[in-house]
Amino acid sequence: MTVGLDEKRWILVLPPELIDCKENAKIFSLPHPSNNTSKERVQLLEFKGKGIYQLKSHEFSRGCSYSEDQDQTEDKYHYTKDGKTIKSTLVTNENNPQDGYVMENGDFQYLSKTDITFNLIGFFYKQFTVQDEKDYLREDASITVQNDNRFLGLRDYHDLLVDSHDPEWSNVSLETFKAALENVADPIEEAGDIYYKMTPQKITQCLIRKIRQILDVFPTTIPITSSLPPEILESAKVTIAVNLLISLIPKPAYWHLVKYTGEDFNVAMAFQKYEDYTQNLKDVTKEKESLVQNVMNVGLANGSNSTSKTPKKVVKKTIPQKKVAKGKGSIDGFFKKAK
Repeated sequence: MTVGLDEKRWILVLPPELIDCKENAKIFSLPHPSNNTSKERVQLLEFKGKGIYQLKSHEFSRGCSYSEDQDQTEDKYHYTKDGKTIKSTLVTNENNPQDGYVMENGDFQYLSKTDITFNLIGFFYKQFTVQDEKDYLREDASITVQNDNRFLGLRDYHDLLVDSHDPEWSNVSLETFKAALENVADPIEEAGDIYYKMTPQKITQCLIRKIRQILDVFPTTIPITSSLPPEILESAKVTIAVNLLISLIPKPAYWHLVKYTGEDFNVAMAFQKYEDYTQNLKDVTKEKESLVQNVMNVGLANGSNSTSKTPKKVVKKTIPQKKVAKGKGSIDGFFKKAK
């Protein structure tokens, strides 16, 4: 087994469908679909007939941001002075254990299938940016999208994104672009040609389908108590599923989801039910805390918590002074009382 000292060497983990791929793919980047200015551009690769993959990074022995505070409290992970994880990576060959490699760091990169539909949504709401995901909690007074309201052909729409959003859209094939555009744009046909126009309604419908997919395979790693009433449990899952998309969609798209009131899938009602339930729990908890505090205050007033003994009454005792008998000596005559 070889120990690697070359800092330029890195590991790229491929999904099964790309292991035998001999294609030379080009890495390109697009603006982050959430329009969050604190997030970097996404690194992408396209493989013919297989779609677009995102190049991501992972570090062994580094917890996720969700449990960062807890990990620090438990001293679960350890880092060097420059913030790097203290971990090595072992690459082994199952068929030949002697064929392996040890890297003196715990970092690796991998390819994950992605959907550039989210990037199209980011383009549609490009004028709406945020600096932090906490900004999503506050709804804007009004959302007016200023976008090209024309129906455009496929190639014209592709050129529009290259010219007005980002030049790197030119690296996305028309085939892949069309599949994504059909998810969020209304089509019309004229003289045998198809034209497209993106709309907020079409985008919301697309995201509702994404939420349903999340609910079908709800992540088991997300902490959610099973003791919730069945109806509240479903509302909680819908709320969490919508909030999971915050990292992928712009703020206006998120609020359109929160207010969605479909006949067979009512997101707004789910949010309201879960919010009312959690607020009620908070009120009950506050009431219990208030009752306990009142009992403690009454107990303190009555001396129920006092451990001091009753002070003893102090009685002053007068000690009589002894009288000195008058003497009859020679000197005593000198101190005779005046007549």
